[in-house]
Amino acid sequence: MISLFSTKKSIVKTYNLKKPNSYTTEVLLTLMEKGEVSLKDFPYLASYRTIVSELRTTHGLGLLFEEREFETKYGNKGKYRVHYLNPLSPNGLEKAVGIYQKLNS
Repeated sequence: MISLFSTKKSIVKTYNLKKPNSYTTEVLLTLMEKGEVSLKDFPYLASYRTIVSELRTTHGLGLLFEEREFETKYGNKGKYRVHYLNPLSPNGLEKAVGIYQKLNS
């Protein structure tokens, strides 16, 4: 697994961000680094959906989503949501960085 803090074009280095201190900041940092985040990134995190909802409603982060389909090894089909920053939102990444810094202080 590649560390988020050692990538060449890292958001962490660009904005001089500290390591995440909570699951909320970890989800937000993953969103900023990868450009998207989903439940598949955090299968161990029972509060993942709550965290994404709070980022959208409480903190006003403009997130969009797309549904992706999957099939289990037993042939069962399902869907999950992949959230990403709204590309039409002005200064979306800067707003996400500001929220990250506020939550991580």
